[in-house]
Amino acid sequence: MINKYRLFILIFIPAALAMAAGMVLIQQKNNELSEAQFESQLKSQWQLAALMIDNANFQEESIKLNELQGLRLTLIGPGGEVLADNAVSGQLESHQDREEIKQALAGSPSMAVRFSRTTGSHTIYYARMLPDGRVLRVAYPASFYDDQKNSLMSQAVTGLIFLVAAVALFAFIISKKNSSMLASLSLAVKEAQRGGHELPGFDNDDLDEALFALSSAIRELRQYSKESLNLRRRLEYVLSNIDEGVLLLEDDKIFY
Repeated sequence: MINKYRLFILIFIPAALAMAAGMVLIQQKNNELSEAQFESQLKSQWQLAALMIDNANFQEESIKLNELQGLRLTLIGPGGEVLADNAVSGQLESHQDREEIKQALAGSPSMAVRFSRTTGSHTIYYARMLPDGRVLRVAYPASFYDDQKNSLMSQAVTGLIFLVAAVALFAFIISKKNSSMLASLSLAVKEAQRGGHELPGFDNDDLDEALFALSSAIRELRQYSKESLNLRRRLEYVLSNIDEGVLLLEDDKIFY
């Protein structure tokens, strides 16, 4: 009997491995896309903040941004002194040694990911010089980016689970269907080997003809064996009832 579970595994495992490999590639692309989107988001936030930098209500509005979106804005003077920061009240130490600030003061927009001594958390920064020589820096906690990446990962995993379930169902249906057909074929072959006449049709001319030819050959062979046995028995009966001695040779060997 055909083992349908083994057939299911033979169908499902390769498909699952192929999906897993595809999932790894998709996740890599998702990570790259997420990084690019996050960088674009930081730059867009910098542009918006740069438009409101000289407003009288800049500090109040930037504090609301921090409360609502977790966006940190820092305004740094040409000498590295912190002029304003919407995440921390009070005077802050000079940021002249911060890598992203040094790059921005040198005229190159810069991104950095590091632990913030001010907020006590890992942070992603984007800093760029304003036309007046000051540096505006925008920042999000690294957890903000991690949450976005984990959300994409969760969506991808959920999709993979549904896909695996669909493939498993497909493999089960195919294995059940094929195991039933193979079981029927196995019974048909056994019937043909017995020389039976009740052979099922499989809607396949070549297969049906092969089973019919096998069944006919088995019947002819059995008929020939039966006739040969009867002939041998008659010959032995005749020879055993002859008074004269009889010697049968085959290739110079005594056969009887």
